[in-house]
Amino acid sequence: MNTKSFAKLVGMVAISVVVATLLLGGSKDANTFGFVGLLVAIFWGIPAIVVITLYRYVEKRGHDR
Repeated sequence: MNTKSFAKLVGMVAISVVVATLLLGGSKDANTFGFVGLLVAIFWGIPAIVVITLYRYVEKRGHDR
């Protein structure tokens, strides 16, 4: 996986966090958007980026052998 595709994946995760925040009721006001966005980022965005990063690391390590 090259850097360009990794950046696209991170961008897609960021967009999905914003969309999930809006769908879960974050469009009511700024405080709600911040709170729901924080919850979605903690439980979806950050773990998704960590998994993608670990996969990239393992894939790169496997090709070096």
